[in-house]
Formats: sequence, C-alpha cells, structure tokens
Amino acid sequence: MKHIYILSFFLLLTISCEDNMSSNSQSAPIIDMIPPTVSISSPLDSQTVSGMQSIIISAEDNNKIHDVSLYMSNPTSDEFYEIEHWNNTSGSASVSYSYNWDTSLEVDGNYDIKVVVNDHDAYQTSGNIAVNNSEVLKFLEVFCETSKDVKKKYQSLMNILKKSNEILDNKEIRKIASFIREKESLAATRFIGIPDCNVHFLRLPFYETGTVKKSQPSKLDFDIISNIITKIKMTFQSLKNL
Repeated sequence: MKHIYILSFFLLLTISCEDNMSSNSQSAPIIDMIPPTVSISSPLDSQTVSGMQSIIISAEDNNKIHDVSLYMSNPTSDEFYEIEHWNNTSGSASVSYSYNWDTSLEVDGNYDIKVVVNDHDAYQTSGNIAVNNSEVLKFLEVFCETSKDVKKKYQSLMNILKKSNEILDNKEIRKIASFIREKESLAATRFIGIPDCNVHFLRLPFYETGTVKKSQPSKLDFDIISNIITKIKMTFQSLKNL
C-alpha cells in the first residue's frame, strides 16, 4: 500500500484597482483590495492517503472568481505541475471543485498541494482581424452621427470599408477593430462581475501583422506577459503586508 503525506498551501492572486475618476464623476470603479480566499477540505494537512483520494477545494471572493488551478509537487524535487484547471463560467463569487487523485500511480513520499485562485483576466491579443469590416463600418457610422466634425474625420475610412470586406492592411481600421473587440470583452467580464481594472488587454506585438499569418513571438511579447505576472505578484505581496 502506498502512503502519501500531504501538505497544503495556497496562492491567491488579485490586482487592486486605482480610482482615476474625477470628483465630478457620477460613479467610481470598483476598488478591489481584497484577495480571494481558498480552503482544501480534503485531504487534511499532514494526512497520509492511499488509493483514490478526492481533493476538495472551495474558493470565495468579494467580487467574482475567474479561475482556479490545482498544482501538485514532485516528491523528488521542488517543482510543481498543474494537474487540473477550472474556469468559473458561472461568474459566481463562491466556487467548489473536486479532483479525483489516483495515488496508486504515485511513488511514496511527501506531496505538496498548491491552489492558485485568480479574480482577474488578461487578453493576450487584440483580435482585430476577427472583426468584420461591416462591424467596423457600423460602429463608425453610429459614432459619426454624433458630430459633423467626427463624420468629416472618418469619412475616408468609411469609404474604404464600404468598398471591401477583405482584411485591410490599414492601421487606423485595425485600431478601431481592436477597440471594438476590447469593449465586447468588457461586456462579458462585467456580466460575470470582474472589475474593469482587473481586465488587461496586452495587445501582444506578434499578432499585429495585419494579416492572418502572424509573426513568431519575440522577447517583447514574453516581456509583456512577464510584466503583468510580476504586477500581479507585487500587488498580492503588498496586500499581504497591509
């Protein structure tokens, strides 16, 4: 019979929101300074387990849980590997998940369980070429109804869009398409309760070729991703020190 010794610990990730609204604003954005909480009800700390073992996780947040990841340590090293990941599609502030762990497949030893809970979201690419020209034209036509000056500014772009439904290598059109995609994303994240300041649009450069074919990710792309992860970790550490 295999016996496995369990140690459990948690990592809770959140990004606090800055209130940049003016004093004349009617409403201010949600300021999320409270990280999620998580617990493992099974197995217990320091418990010896064998056979099939259920790992039961519960997580709560003051707003909404975005996703939860379950990691297991390698008993022969300090490395962790992800064994399960759950996306909270319900958008609720309280979630529970269960994972059936077959310990008969593991070697005897001490195992650490790590749970990572996120209450933020990041979009790596702009998705601009997935926005049809007719969609860009529609939004521009609506916007141009607000002012003659606006219509004059964008008339040439609207003329281009009316003539073609192909992917156009036009930076201004791609920029507007990016804004459309981002606002669509915000509509989704607001619906499930994620504060706007916890949503990050990275616009990774490798995607911005203007064509279906993309560039190879470069150091700049990796640096952007690394920076947002660092920001999350630093914010979490600052909350721990409050």
